[in-house]
Amino acid sequence: TNFHPYLTREDGRLPMSDFGGVHRYNVTGLVHDMWGFPSNDPKVAYDLLHHLVDKLENKADLLARYKEHYTEDAEILLISFGSSARTALHVVEQRRQRGLKIGKPIVFNICMLGALIELTGLVKPDSILAVLKEKIGPDFMTMNQEALGTGIQLTRAT
Repeated sequence: TNFHPYLTREDGRLPMSDFGGVHRYNVTGLVHDMWGFPSNDPKVAYDLLHHLVDKLENKADLLARYKEHYTEDAEILLISFGSSARTALHVVEQRRQRGLKIGKPIVFNICMLGALIELTGLVKPDSILAVLKEKIGPDFMTMNQEALGTGIQLTRAT
């Protein structure tokens, strides 16, 4: 068959087929070839990563979103992203019941955290990087540092 589920079209989209449809393909989170099967070929990895980065850069406006809760009168902001967002909102609501003026923006990813700190000036990027360095492994530090920097640069560009 000539169907390649992970062969990018000119417009950058993938010709995905319905699960269980007429086309067979593999889905994995690993670096994969145009059929979806794992690959350790450097060119395949390079092409896939560039495709993913292009997707993110082309959709930056959709990714650049966040929610705010109780920030109007907040003297303290609790910034969270990802799976900790609901827990952080619960903490904010509990502390507000006790009279603490605390608010919470929920940031959806580390890039948007960079944008938020650039917009507000409340936290220095070095402080965020210090926490990241303490909490995540060195293998992911460069990626997160670049994502934070991208968020800061996106904000400066607008």
